[in-house]
Amino acid sequence: MSNRYYNKVVTAVDGQTASAADLEDSKTNIQTGFDLVEAELDDAIRLESSVSAGFDPEISEDAATRAGKLIGFTSDGQGVEPSSTAAAVNAVAMIDDEVVVVSGISGNVTTVAGISANVTTVAGISADTTTVAGISGNVTTVATNNANVTTVAGSIANVNTTAGSIANVNTVAGIAADVSTVAADGADIGTVATNIANVNTVAGVSANVTTVAGIAANVTSVAGIAADVTTAAANVTDITNFADVYIGPSATAPATRTDTSALQAGDLYFNTASGKMNSYTGAAWEEAYVPLSGYVTDTGTQTLTNKTIDYDLNTITNLPASLGLDGPADVYVTQEITYAITNYSVFSEYLVQASAGTVSIAGDTITYTAPGTAQTDTLTVTVDGNATAFSIEILPAGVSTPTNSSPTNGATDQNGSVTLTASAFSWFGLSDTHASSDWQVATDAGFTSLVANVTG
Repeated sequence: MSNRYYNKVVTAVDGQTASAADLEDSKTNIQTGFDLVEAELDDAIRLESSVSAGFDPEISEDAATRAGKLIGFTSDGQGVEPSSTAAAVNAVAMIDDEVVVVSGISGNVTTVAGISANVTTVAGISADTTTVAGISGNVTTVATNNANVTTVAGSIANVNTTAGSIANVNTVAGIAADVSTVAADGADIGTVATNIANVNTVAGVSANVTTVAGIAANVTSVAGIAADVTTAAANVTDITNFADVYIGPSATAPATRTDTSALQAGDLYFNTASGKMNSYTGAAWEEAYVPLSGYVTDTGTQTLTNKTIDYDLNTITNLPASLGLDGPADVYVTQEITYAITNYSVFSEYLVQASAGTVSIAGDTITYTAPGTAQTDTLTVTVDGNATAFSIEILPAGVSTPTNSSPTNGATDQNGSVTLTASAFSWFGLSDTHASSDWQVATDAGFTSLVANVTG
């Protein structure tokens, strides 16, 4: 006989005798087997006396379902049912060391069990997990910058936008020094941004800007005469008109204006062949003026041969002998007198001075104030450098001779009672007062036969 509880048996063979030792060994093995059976029976399911009346020890599964499985209790403890297979138990028994390790970290196992959904998710991206494990140092660095990571997470839309333009980001990274330079000019950039319309306008005429840059020296020169430019701008119509009127120098008479429009009366051009300015009458060109060389002038000495001169003394100047003054030759002290230049010319220059008294000139009128003492004064008038002297006698002060007002001189047929009236008292030179008047009436012009002699 043989079973799993003892492995040594005594086999009786006909004609042989078993020894006492062999029998003793067999007995020991049999006892050991019984001990093991007893131990298993002790571990087997036993119904305690305290089992409730509703407990059902019957296993309802068929043989095929319960084959190879151990017996366990149902979830409510009121019955038995097939449980884990013996193979599963044996498998666990084979990794009993690992089970002991897991038992030591049961808290962690419980934590992982609480995030089983996350574990499942991670299991689905195990390849990525492996990759992250390979850059654990970087992960640690990111962990120390958790606040920054949170900030980036809050701007993930911008991050995604940046990722979509990563080529541009790489380009900017390559010109980081230039970016720093631009950042230092942030205020200027802000100014440009507020004037972007003007910037766009200038961009539209960039070719012109390039042209102006090529004549920067000229621009600087113009800036130095900005006031003149402003004046020209305010008179641009007149300037344009003159540009039309004055055609400029030409060896031949122009047939049109510079802009090819028709000639108009008053247009000018300088004939370089004749050296004379020409004016267009509306039908033909005529000399507008000629140089002074070869013509008589009003200054200096010139020799004229076989020439006939027709002149008017009122228009020819610088002829001292013909200079004349219209005014009295005798003047009383302190008296103010005016003299008129009889052959005055607006084309000449006049100067006047007196040896005594004061004198001034305005146009053709000389105003002279005599000195306070009687004397002979010299009034000198200079015309275009040629001087002419006039002598003026300064008389002492006196009283003006009165004239008869009524009856008038030569009156006849006067009645017997006549009222005599004379002009008002007046003086010249220094100031004076009226003391009395002497009246005489005679029958002859020489006043030798007086009729009356009255003082009053």
